[in-house]
Amino acid sequence: MSGLINGTTLEYQSHIDILRALAVILVILNHLDFSFFSGGFIGVDVFFVISGYLITKNILLEKNRSGSFSFKHFYQRRVLRLAPAFFTVLSICSIAFYFILTPEEWFQYLKTAAATVTLTSNIYYTTLLNDYFSISGKSTPLLHIWSLSLEEQFYLIWPLLLLGIIQLSRNFKIFSLFFITILSLITSHLLIQSNPIAAYYLLPSRIFEFTIGAALVFLPSSNLHKNTSILLSILFIFIIVASSSFIDSRSLFPSFTALLPCLSAAGFIYFGKYSTGLSTKWIEYIGKISYPMYLWHWPIIVYLTILSISLNLIVKILILVFTIVFSVLTYEKIEKKIKKTSKTVTKPIRKLFILPSLFIIFLSTSSSLFHPKEEKINNTLDTPIIKCIDQNQHPINDCLMGDKNAEKISVLLIGDSHANAQSGFINHLLLDANLQGYELTKSSSAFLYGLHRSVQNPKSKEIHLISDYYPHNTTVANLILANKFKYVVMGGYFPHNWKRNLYSTNITPSTSSSKAFFIEGLKNSITLIENSGAIPVLINDNPILTDVDVNCHVRSSFSDCSFDRKKYEEDFMEWHEILNIIKKEHKNLVVIDFNNIICNKNSCFSSLNNVALYRDNQHLTYAGSKQIGIEYLKQHTNPFQ
Repeated sequence: MSGLINGTTLEYQSHIDILRALAVILVILNHLDFSFFSGGFIGVDVFFVISGYLITKNILLEKNRSGSFSFKHFYQRRVLRLAPAFFTVLSICSIAFYFILTPEEWFQYLKTAAATVTLTSNIYYTTLLNDYFSISGKSTPLLHIWSLSLEEQFYLIWPLLLLGIIQLSRNFKIFSLFFITILSLITSHLLIQSNPIAAYYLLPSRIFEFTIGAALVFLPSSNLHKNTSILLSILFIFIIVASSSFIDSRSLFPSFTALLPCLSAAGFIYFGKYSTGLSTKWIEYIGKISYPMYLWHWPIIVYLTILSISLNLIVKILILVFTIVFSVLTYEKIEKKIKKTSKTVTKPIRKLFILPSLFIIFLSTSSSLFHPKEEKINNTLDTPIIKCIDQNQHPINDCLMGDKNAEKISVLLIGDSHANAQSGFINHLLLDANLQGYELTKSSSAFLYGLHRSVQNPKSKEIHLISDYYPHNTTVANLILANKFKYVVMGGYFPHNWKRNLYSTNITPSTSSSKAFFIEGLKNSITLIENSGAIPVLINDNPILTDVDVNCHVRSSFSDCSFDRKKYEEDFMEWHEILNIIKKEHKNLVVIDFNNIICNKNSCFSSLNNVALYRDNQHLTYAGSKQIGIEYLKQHTNPFQ
């Protein structure tokens, strides 16, 4: 990326390296979860502004010096600058992650690698992730390279546009740049309303950041006094740092929110060249190694995260140290040496880009790769009964559980995906009690009788009614009333349900009374079950997996794969208060709490008897759920007997 890499034809500009250093530090501090730098991702936007400026300046310099512009040489220089560090990091990461990723994760990694080398990773991640700031991103080693793909896509179209623009008169040049900038900005603003992830990743909503930098090339030189330029430069740096503090993942970004850091970066580039006194050798050097720093830091963070190593302050400092060490080695031993030894720019494309890219693509399309953890994974995980979720018919033979030789179905399991994930536990208890049961669960549909469910977009604040929620629970209610079940078991994401959804007795929710409606709906559900003649049973939900990877026990031999029980207790405190109130009002309610199986006095664990308990940070595996049932019966009487 030109924003990360020194230009090839421009005279050295120390203030650009100051800006690079600031940008990469902000990105790294943000990825290390330093709360003050919640908006540190704006460092990427600063790089885009730098790129727009440098690439435009380079193209015009070449055009003015030679009278023409060579697309071939332009792209060859890009490869020469990008490929050495990129494929060094990619190769080492591939080797390192091969030994800790599960087979499924490894194949996913290879897909992201293929998207990366084909310069389409930003497009790929648009379909893969729900949010750049999501948990899934924390386990994606190459996620950060989306910006490299986007920047290269800009390089494909910008020389053509620019060569057309420079043929125009001065006024039309300014108008063209202004038009492209405004059009992209409006696109970004509109797209973020309908598809925020696409707005974040895709080029049309980001072009304005590049053109802001490009516009600097067409501005006349500043005649301000040196001291004034220095003061303005300091002000722009301050604004960028301040922006990284008050912008966060909840901001409408990029859109108009990105204008402040982008315009400040442009202001620093414009005035900073007259304030060389701001520069120091070590800051400049950080700017020079900013590209490998950007490439290295995220895989290191992801690697430790996957190994369930807690990122405390000491670990964060070590990450910074290793990032700098690896970056220095990459810059000094790889980038600089290749630059010196490359006599021409004709070979780099073949040697540094095409051949490694083809190799990565070959690996990604191979479906028969041996993986060292495959056997261990297969021996510890079982397939959850996902097929039984989101079914509206009763009964479906595949969704029967317990003793299938029993005379009738006497137990019904209802609720959301968390209830579905607890089916292994219920199945084991029913087998022990010689009872037959049936599962009728639906994603995001905890059984709260008589309520409607809505969700609110955290950014736009728009409220959307989940139209199939009420009809599904009405179907469940009718099924309960029409059958003589002995037990009706409710499972669900109860501890967080009212926090992530809006509930109401009509289709127009009230944001202020959602919790009260939630409690009312839960009471109504229990009452309906009691009125049907069945015994209501409620499963207390499992702890949320915190700071531990779901496959920790498979990946790591030195981690205890535990997390602090206090976090679970604090997380569930309000729910337990609600549950105690409901238990007092409904004496017949049976509450099953298996969390003492998952947790001891101080810690909770991601595995039990070498069986993975979680398939993600919320849901149990079927095998893990079953294993909890086995241990539960060793310590407790069967609630279904």
